[in-house]
Amino acid sequence: MTSTIQVPTAAREAESPRAAGGPVQRRSPITRLRPWLLLAPALAVLAVLLFWPLVRVFLFSLQDYGLREIVSGEPNWIGIDNYLEVFTDPTLWTVVLPNTVGFAVLAVAATVALGTAVAVLMASLGPFWRTIVGSAIMIAWAMPAVTGTYVWVWIFDADRGYLLTAMQRGIRLATGAEFAHRDAPPTPVQVERALPRAHRLFPLGEPVDTKPWMGARPCLPDMLPVIGKAPRHSGLWFDFGHQHHGLTLGPATGRLLAEMMTGETPFADVRPFAVERFG
Repeated sequence: MTSTIQVPTAAREAESPRAAGGPVQRRSPITRLRPWLLLAPALAVLAVLLFWPLVRVFLFSLQDYGLREIVSGEPNWIGIDNYLEVFTDPTLWTVVLPNTVGFAVLAVAATVALGTAVAVLMASLGPFWRTIVGSAIMIAWAMPAVTGTYVWVWIFDADRGYLLTAMQRGIRLATGAEFAHRDAPPTPVQVERALPRAHRLFPLGEPVDTKPWMGARPCLPDMLPVIGKAPRHSGLWFDFGHQHHGLTLGPATGRLLAEMMTGETPFADVRPFAVERFG
């Protein structure tokens, strides 16, 4: 048998320190700042890892980085011209943005649907098969990172101009391009300057080759490719001189050349690429 008693609200309030005129405890400024002080190291790390790269990317977007600027190390400051070029390009609104939004929507929907299906499957399995399926999912999730670790093993020092990559015979040290005549003798000054700096960063051994390898790759004077119809040969079309960017510019050049050959309106101005510009 139990007995209870109800205390009126007014009576409970009268018994409280505040209602009885007792002192009210206030938190000191240090106490209020304590949670933020605990978060400060994590916030500092996030600022370094996330905010600073965003600032660098934004600064790069205000500059014009072509092959000439990369080689010389002196970028051309152009302000918001890159943004104006992008946002005034009809391709952004008719192709890039719809495809990006559509892919994002489909990716999110597929991720939710697939995750729900996997969760239902895992709930219906026994402990043994649940472990097997969970392990397989983890392996599939980690495989891109593991593959990237082994395939894309390289160190790039942009300030000093060299690249270290893992090869079968050892570590390859590569430097930049030199503007010279096609048959000019090699001048390995870039390798000689980069090698001591790379030694301070990475424990390199003795060179495998007796002399550095060098390959001649012709470039046009204005660093622009030649794309268009040959002026003196019927049925012949030019498409060369991409200044070491052939793999990157191949799809755009192929589209431009196809539109010119079929009589369509090219998506870009082709006059800067005409062979007639050299006389």
